[in-house]
Amino acid sequence: DKVPLVDPRSRSVGDSNSRVLGFIASDDTRPPPIPPPPVNYHGSGSGHRISDGAASSLNRKHSRVNRRIARQAQLKRLRMAQEIQRQLEELEVKQRELERRGVSVEKALRGEGTETDGKEESELLREWFDLMRERTELRRYERELMVRAQEMELEDRHARLQQELRDRMSNDDANKTSEDVAKEAQILSEMLEIVERRDSLIALLEEDRQRYQEEDRDLEAQMLAKGLRLTPLRKESHV
Repeated sequence: DKVPLVDPRSRSVGDSNSRVLGFIASDDTRPPPIPPPPVNYHGSGSGHRISDGAASSLNRKHSRVNRRIARQAQLKRLRMAQEIQRQLEELEVKQRELERRGVSVEKALRGEGTETDGKEESELLREWFDLMRERTELRRYERELMVRAQEMELEDRHARLQQELRDRMSNDDANKTSEDVAKEAQILSEMLEIVERRDSLIALLEEDRQRYQEEDRDLEAQMLAKGLRLTPLRKESHV
């Protein structure tokens, strides 16, 4: 049960800081409106503010909310991982069946089969091409599912690190040791590395899709050379 969702747009901490700073340094130079005082505000002066106990209670409440949201996201990722595993198992069964049918058709083309007796050679050839195309589509989808599973593992690790970093940063800086500061920097560095690895997986899938298009064009050219045309294949439903 490993896997928070990684936003591929969050390239670095610098990007996040830029967004925050960009909000603060707005072109609108008018002073912001004065917000109403909090409910437990008792008057003016530095001595009248939210008590430490109230602030601590508020922080604990926010922490519980964040943990509940993180847990819900984790359960969702777990369900998706289970669905990916189920689809991979179904693909394995389908691929074995395609292999069996492909062997039968190849034997028939060589005049050795009996299951497809009576079929014309062109009909057998079309069936063979269709089987090869369907097998290729299944293998492509299998690869996509496996990449998606890796992506979810990265998301899970990122979520756990994010929660740990949030817990650590909620502590008072004055009480942190140099080891605490170093650990926070280490966690942040690993989170950024995970985002980069996830972006690489997304780029890999895009490269695969472009290569598949070229392979499909080559296959279509081979079929047209034999007087055959491509028939639409039923696409697998994606997770």
